[in-house]
Amino acid sequence: MGEEWNYVCLRVLVVCVFFLSVCVDSSGVKHYTNKWLVHVPLGEVVAREVARSNDMQYQGPDYDNDGFHVMAKDDLPLKSFDHNEDITNRLNSHSLVTTAIQEAVKARSYRGAVYPRHVVPKSTTTSSKTSNSVRRSHMSYFKKEKMISNYINAFNDLRWPDMWYFQDYRTSENQPVVDMNIVPVFFELKITGQGVNITVPDDGIQWSHPEILPSFKQELSWNYILNNKNITPSTDDNGDIKAHGTRCAGEIIMQANNKICGVGAAYGANIGGIKFLDETSTDAREAKVLKYALEYVCIYSNSWGPADTGTIMEHLSDLIKMSFTKGIHQGRDGKGVIYVFAAGNGKADGDNCACDGFVNSIYTIVIASCDDSGHVTHYSERCASIIATAYSGAGFEKNVLTTDVNGQCTDKHTGTSAAAPLVSGIIALALSANPELTWRDVQYLLVWTSQVVPLSDNFGWNRNKAGFYYSVDFGFGLVNAYKLVKEAQTWQNVPEMSSCGIRMPKVRGFPISRSRAVRITVNSTGCEGLSGEINYIEFVQLVLSMTYPKRGDIQIAIRSPLGTECRVLDSRPKDFNTRGLNRWTFTILAFWGESPKGNFIIDVFDTTGKSSNTGVILEMTLSIHGTKDIPPIYKNGPRPYDEFKLAKPGDKPRFLHLGSMTKAKNVDVLRNDDQRQQIIRDAAHNYDGVHMSDYKESNKQNTQKVNSGMTQKTKKKRLKTDLLKMELDDLLNREVSILPMNPLVHDVAINPVVDNDLLSSEEDPAVV
Repeated sequence: MGEEWNYVCLRVLVVCVFFLSVCVDSSGVKHYTNKWLVHVPLGEVVAREVARSNDMQYQGPDYDNDGFHVMAKDDLPLKSFDHNEDITNRLNSHSLVTTAIQEAVKARSYRGAVYPRHVVPKSTTTSSKTSNSVRRSHMSYFKKEKMISNYINAFNDLRWPDMWYFQDYRTSENQPVVDMNIVPVFFELKITGQGVNITVPDDGIQWSHPEILPSFKQELSWNYILNNKNITPSTDDNGDIKAHGTRCAGEIIMQANNKICGVGAAYGANIGGIKFLDETSTDAREAKVLKYALEYVCIYSNSWGPADTGTIMEHLSDLIKMSFTKGIHQGRDGKGVIYVFAAGNGKADGDNCACDGFVNSIYTIVIASCDDSGHVTHYSERCASIIATAYSGAGFEKNVLTTDVNGQCTDKHTGTSAAAPLVSGIIALALSANPELTWRDVQYLLVWTSQVVPLSDNFGWNRNKAGFYYSVDFGFGLVNAYKLVKEAQTWQNVPEMSSCGIRMPKVRGFPISRSRAVRITVNSTGCEGLSGEINYIEFVQLVLSMTYPKRGDIQIAIRSPLGTECRVLDSRPKDFNTRGLNRWTFTILAFWGESPKGNFIIDVFDTTGKSSNTGVILEMTLSIHGTKDIPPIYKNGPRPYDEFKLAKPGDKPRFLHLGSMTKAKNVDVLRNDDQRQQIIRDAAHNYDGVHMSDYKESNKQNTQKVNSGMTQKTKKKRLKTDLLKMELDDLLNREVSILPMNPLVHDVAINPVVDNDLLSSEEDPAVV
């Protein structure tokens, strides 16, 4: 009976895996429709002729996407798992067509935290009642069990004491600030976000909530599912009202001193919502969302993205690139709108935000999460395009307080979904202080003012040769609202951006395997003497095409001409795609402020796959974005930092948290089971009461039986045990060095062909 049951379970598992692989492919596509969006600049009459000549039905102009027209192929099925390349290629070859795109329905996910197993969270909705308890410091930096916030009486909102990430528990002004330092902006600078318009693209917002209604603006809102003004959230399959958008909006806009819930990060701003997220979406819909009400919107706060499964790499479509470009060049009277995106929550599934097209755009501000102790969380993805971090939570105990549906409040909001809106609100404060800031000024301000001190207990920080600390877990640090807004008040705009592209035709055909890495040395002049000359780096982008039998085994690292190292792509164990990479763009912020002149060293390697893995490099391009002239903020020397002591390998951290440890060079990777068990055993004795017996218990197969009689206290212990195991696995599987040690390399020096005047459509750089 047992064997038969195991066989049945195995068959069910195989069917489920097959179903998932069919429903969502490795590019994030759930299915294709029988419609095409076709860009015909000469207007409707010509577009009708294009449709007729291709035996298609003209359905009219797409008024929200300039110059695009909708054409259908009625003899094709409404849904198909295959892209019809023949029709797409035929349309694209037409002399009067700029581009043609088959409509694809894509899987989308919220970026709220994923709870590990054993965790059955309490109801996420709580009433608006006062918490009279004395709040413990969210940063054990001060090593005190109980402290009272200096801001405890700043507002009369009933749940204000629970907003630990806004509180200041210091007993002396000489101690470093470890909260998000937002209250002084309200009281000292008298700035609350006045005059700034923010919209939240999501599943709608319950705009009638008393914390949202006073600041709600209909002109910032639209329903792209039903094409009307009603952005009230729908219900899910269980009949519950979808709350994600309402929670994200509340973080930004909760009204101060109304005795209801809490205080928003920019409670004086205006808020709207765009309802478009319904588990799936299309390129056309998202392109409309990202430029909706462009004449009004200042900030688009996005806590959504491709599914964080560790299996998807989704390119930005031409439609979305065009929307970003329009928003940057036309929004805010040419100064550019601000696109804030959550980094993603797939870390526990081995995902890496370098595999997210939205994250890799230079036009987006990508925000990671840390927990209430300033440590990496089990979900927040890492990559080299993260610019900064905000507090969120680890899925238990302290999370983010915000509005909930039905007029309620919740303190269970978490994930990078919760981090991004906090930063959107803080950016609104900066724009209110200085409306002349451009989209790049905002990025510079985050780089210049984000703080390392609250996150210094984590491993993995590097200081680049321009003096900036950077971490692929946290970007440039924790956002500090007061420092950012104070700097914004007197900020001088940065010089015009230049772009310099280097193509490498000689790399085609370079072999890569499990035993042989590819190391490419690229000499860069920074386009010296050309119109695209760069002396100060902002972004470096690597575009790579290659074959490989398992895409998830590909790893990439890069070293700047000045010697700064950065990991670009980690392995993704669940990504079994067999096609390799197709012109995938990786964005790197770690070299910010450095000179681009000299040799970049790019390593492509595999340390986790099968020994039989082999592939070939097909194409590689390096694009550098930055400035020729010195940014005014650099003229006074390197960026100053508050004093802090970085954790180093061998140190005993103030807290046991291993999620971001980068082991020192020449330390062997621990693979032996006895060594793993010993580390877990030693760690468990220091991890808030979690013991080895809990770890063993957590590995029992019959999870349901274990859960059945579990108290809430035991569940919390079990959660911590799970997180510990997850983070230990992460530690043990990370590479010893950012660049591979002693690799078998195919070392090639390349004399690049340089393209000046590289256009800012950075995801698909034009090269000669």
